[in-house]
Amino acid sequence: MVDVDSPHVSSVTSDFKDQAVKTETQAERMAQEADHKARVESARAEEKAKEEANKAKEKAEEAKNKAAAKGKEVKKAAKQEARHLDANKDNPVFVGNAILWTVTAVAVAVGAYQKHTEGKLDVELAGKVALGLGVLGAADYFGSKWLVENKFPVDNSNK
Repeated sequence: MVDVDSPHVSSVTSDFKDQAVKTETQAERMAQEADHKARVESARAEEKAKEEANKAKEKAEEAKNKAAAKGKEVKKAAKQEARHLDANKDNPVFVGNAILWTVTAVAVAVGAYQKHTEGKLDVELAGKVALGLGVLGAADYFGSKWLVENKFPVDNSNK
C-alpha cells in the first residue's frame, strides 16, 4: 500500500491492514480518548468518595446526637434516683441497708487481706465467701422488700 499524503512515496509492510492503529493521527486520537476516559473515571471515583465521606459524617453526627440524648436520659435518671434517696434518707430500711453493706464490705476486705497475708487465701475460700454474699444479698432483698411493703413505706413523692 502506498501513503499518498507524504511528500515522497514510501512503502508499508504487508500486514498494514491487520494493524489496529494505522496512522499517527489515529494513535493520538486513541490516546486522547483513553486520557479522557481516565479523567471521567477519576472524577466519578472522587465524587463517590465524597458521597461516602458525607454519609460517614452524617452517621457520626447521628451517633453523637444519640449519645448526647442517652447521656441526658442517664443524668435525668440519676438525679431522680438521688431525689428518691434523699426523700427516704430517714427510712430505717435504707439506713439499715447502708450500714449492713458497708460493714460487710469492710469485713470481707479485712478478712481477705488477713487470709492473703497468712497465705490461706484460695479459690475455695473465695467461693465460700461469694456464696455467703449471695445468700446475704438474697435475704437482704426479700427482707427489705417485706419491710418496705409492711412496716416502713417508701416516700415516692419525688420519684
